[in-house]
Amino acid sequence: MIAVRRSRLSLASLVLVAGCGAAGEPAATPSVVIPAASFRLENAPIPVQLEVLGDGPAQITYGPPAARLTAATPWTTTIDSSPSDVVLATTLTARTTSTSADATITCRITVGRTTLLERTGRGPHAIADCSPLVTAP
Repeated sequence: MIAVRRSRLSLASLVLVAGCGAAGEPAATPSVVIPAASFRLENAPIPVQLEVLGDGPAQITYGPPAARLTAATPWTTTIDSSPSDVVLATTLTARTTSTSADATITCRITVGRTTLLERTGRGPHAIADCSPLVTAP
């Protein structure tokens, strides 16, 4: 979890420090530091994209919040998650309804442009489990 503390630095002292240069020298261009007085990053929701790819309909379970459905593939949804839940609690499991020996099912959890988990299952009624505590085979 990311915690941000409020800064007691006043705007006047920031301007005073930023405008000071050595004796006889012009002040250097200051670096801008914005006090995190009103930000609460630990509570900011993070959009997490969940995807299932496959050869036909799939039984899909995901969360939080817990949801279960049967849907055509490709399937995608976006959930809002807390920073700690993205890695530890976001789950996605998909099972193909196909009985074909060459059936495939893939699950993927993405944040921004970064894929956190992607797994593929093969065979009749194959399962792809993108739960963070499940190790890849």
